[in-house]
Amino acid sequence: MIFKNSNNIAIIFIIGFFMMNSFFWMSSFMTPKYKSEMSVLFIQKQLSSIDVYTASKSAERISLSFKNIIYSSKFLNLILNNQEIDKTYFIDKRTNRISLEKWEDSIKLNNIRESGILEIEIFHPDKNQAKLISNQVLVTLEKDGATFHGGGNNVNIMRLDDPETSLEPAYPNIPLNSALGLMTGIIVGVMIVYLKSDSSLNNLEKKEKNIVDSVDADFQKETLSLDQKKTKLMKGSYNPPDDKLVEVQSRYQQLLNNL
Repeated sequence: MIFKNSNNIAIIFIIGFFMMNSFFWMSSFMTPKYKSEMSVLFIQKQLSSIDVYTASKSAERISLSFKNIIYSSKFLNLILNNQEIDKTYFIDKRTNRISLEKWEDSIKLNNIRESGILEIEIFHPDKNQAKLISNQVLVTLEKDGATFHGGGNNVNIMRLDDPETSLEPAYPNIPLNSALGLMTGIIVGVMIVYLKSDSSLNNLEKKEKNIVDSVDADFQKETLSLDQKKTKLMKGSYNPPDDKLVEVQSRYQQLLNNL
C-alpha cells in the first residue's frame, strides 16, 4: 500500500498544502463582491381554454425565457436608467462602451424546475450598489415585463422575496476555495505517488528477472562445462565425484532463495 510509506504520505501532504495555498492566494487577489439575492414568480392566468398543467408549463417556459432576456443589452439599459446606479462599473475601458460581459459577471440566474420561479443574485464590490441594482431588476420586471413576454394581462410577475444583501463580501469564498485546493492537491498527490510506485515495481520486477536470467545462464554454462569434463574423464579409468556440480547447484538455489 502506498500509504504505508512515510515518503509517499509526505509527498501527498506537500502537494495538498501547495495547492491549498495557491487557491488561497488566487482567491485573495480577486475583487471582493457583495451579494444581493431575491426571487420572482411567473404566473400564467388560467383561462377557460387552458388547464392547470398547461398554465404551469407556460409559466415555466416564460421563466426560462427571462433568463436570457435579463442578460440582454436591452434589459441592462433599462436597469441603468436609474440615475443612482453607477454606470461606469459596466463600461469597458478599452472600448468606452457598456460591457455585456461585465453585466453577465455581475448577475447569476437560476430557474427552479416546474415552478415558474426565477432566483436572481447580484454581485458588486459596493454593497449599496448591489442592493440598488437588485431593486431596479425587480422594478423593471414588474413594470416592463409585459414588453418581453408578450402575454399582456394573462401573465403576472410577482416578487417572492425583497432583495437581501450580504453584510460581508460573498465572493470569492476563500475558505471554500482553499478546501477545494487541498482536495485537488491530495488527489493529484495520490495519483503521482501511485504512478511512481507502479513504475518502481515494474523496474524491480525487471531487475529480478535479469538476475534470474543471468544466474540461470551461468548455471547452464558451468553445468555444460562440467558435463563435458565428466564425459572426457569417463572415457578413462577414473570417475571423479560431481562435487563441483553440486556446489554450482547449491549456489544457484541459494541465489534463487535470496530473491
